[in-house]
Amino acid sequence: MPPVQPLHKTTEKRAQTLPSAFAYGLLALLLMGCTSQATEESTGSSDAPVMSEDNGSDTASYDANPVDATSTVKDTANTVDIHISDDVAMGLPAGPSSERHSKWPAGTKYAAQGFWEYLPVGYGNGQNWPLHIFFHGKGENGSGSEADLEKLLTSGPPSYVSKDLWPIAQSSAGDAFVLLSVQNPQTTCHRAEDIDAFIRWAAQQYDVDLTRIYLTGLSCGARGVWNYLKGYLNDDLVAAVVPIAGNGVETWEQHTCSLGAMPIWAFHGDADKTMNVVGTNTPMDGLAGCTDPVPVDAIKTIYEGVGHNS
Repeated sequence: MPPVQPLHKTTEKRAQTLPSAFAYGLLALLLMGCTSQATEESTGSSDAPVMSEDNGSDTASYDANPVDATSTVKDTANTVDIHISDDVAMGLPAGPSSERHSKWPAGTKYAAQGFWEYLPVGYGNGQNWPLHIFFHGKGENGSGSEADLEKLLTSGPPSYVSKDLWPIAQSSAGDAFVLLSVQNPQTTCHRAEDIDAFIRWAAQQYDVDLTRIYLTGLSCGARGVWNYLKGYLNDDLVAAVVPIAGNGVETWEQHTCSLGAMPIWAFHGDADKTMNVVGTNTPMDGLAGCTDPVPVDAIKTIYEGVGHNS
């Protein structure tokens, strides 16, 4: 982890250039060298309390348009080497991202939920890869059936991968992850206990670096990420999170400044009428005032005049 930095508050306007909030935020987290203290043993069963789901009422789907944001973290001394080796003969071959995107209905590979699996070029060559788990909005909830999983291709990372827009060419960060996009079978937002169970399963199922597990989410998915932190902050399984248009008020109220142990980059539109921007402002502005301890890495990006489509 890089040296402790104070929270940076940034305000950015929408622009039509790559990378997207997802790719940009994840690239920055990689460059910050965010890692957890996870070990092989820590991915087993958890004694952390089970938290009830957050009954968010948003039903909006996302088309996460590319945005232009300016990095507030520049720590080249701690840059993580994410170079993809030219020697991928023993791993998956190069090609369009959609060719390495697989649909796994509930009960086929993971019993409880269906999900989409993206594997990077070279996966299977013996190295361990960072793991990126994406949580969708409420409009994409479904049973995990083959038909319902198609909903996940309408927004966020699975949409980019399926359309061969995953930023492989723009930067190596796009293809440095195993990406899993899991469907929520509940009628509410993603539940913390479901997120925890899926992380633990995936960490043992795939060739992943257990110190580099990252969570991102949109709307109800971001709410789920915040709820996961509410119940499992001290588990040290997750290295960093990127919640977009979520609600972390209760998470902040429970943990206050200790929440700063988790690297967070939170995004929101200040004109969001579905998930009010207070859901991001409250925890992130709270962290901005923390001095003991100082947050490890906490960044807030607010889009002026943008609604729920941040």
